Amino acid sequence: MNNTLNNYTDREKSWLTFNARVLQEANDENVPLLDRFRFLGIFSNNLDEFFRVRYAAIRRMSFETVETEKILGVPAEQLLKEITGIVIEQQSESLRILTEIEKKLEKENIFIINENQVTKEQEIFIHDFFIQNVSPAVVTIMLNNLEEFPLLKDTSGYLAVKLVLKSDNSTNNIIYAVVEIPNTINRFVVLPSNSNKQYIVLLDDVIRLNLNNIFTKAFLLT
Repeated sequence: MNNTLNNYTDREKSWLTFNARVLQEANDENVPLLDRFRFLGIFSNNLDEFFRVRYAAIRRMSFETVETEKILGVPAEQLLKEITGIVIEQQSESLRILTEIEKKLEKENIFIINENQVTKEQEIFIHDFFIQNVSPAVVTIMLNNLEEFPLLKDTSGYLAVKLVLKSDNSTNNIIYAVVEIPNTINRFVVLPSNSNKQYIVLLDDVIRLNLNNIFTKAFLLT
C-alpha cells in the first residue's frame, strides 16, 4: 500500500519532470531555431493540460475535509506548494529561453511583434485577415446578464474585455465579455513583407487589434 501511495505522490512531479525535458530541447542550441520555438509551444501546451487536469484535481482535494495524506501520501496543501514551486521555476526558465530565441530570430531578420508595433500597411492586412479568416470563428460571450459565469472550454484560450458606453462612464454602463481565441487557426500569423525582414504577430494580437470590429462602436474598450 505504501508503495502505491509513493508512486501516486510522485505522479505530478514526474509529469513536470517530463515537461522539463521538453524545455531542455527548447534550450538546446544544437536544435534548429524554429524547432526550439516549437518545443516551447509543446512545453506551454503540456503545462496548460497539467493545470486543467492534475493541478485542478489536487486543488479540489485540498478543500475537502478528508485526510488527503491517506490518498496522496502527503497533504494536498503540501503537494500544491511543491508543484507550484516547480512550475514557477520552469516558467521562469521558459521565458528566459523565449527571450534568447527571439533575439536569435531577430539576427535572422525574423521579428515577433504585437498589435502596438504594426505599421499602417500591416494593420490593413491584419484587418482583412481578421474579416476573412478569424471573424467567422470568433465566439463572444457577454457576461453581465448571466446568472453565473459560463463554463469555458479547457482547450481554448480567451481574451477578457471591459466595455464602457462612450456616452456614460458610470459603473452601471460597464459591460464585461470574453472572446474565445479560435483554436482552428494558426496561432502565428505571418505578415507580408517588402524587405528582407519577416514579421510575425500572434493571433491574440490580431483579435485585440480588431475588437472594434467585434463590438459596437457605442462602447469604449478598456
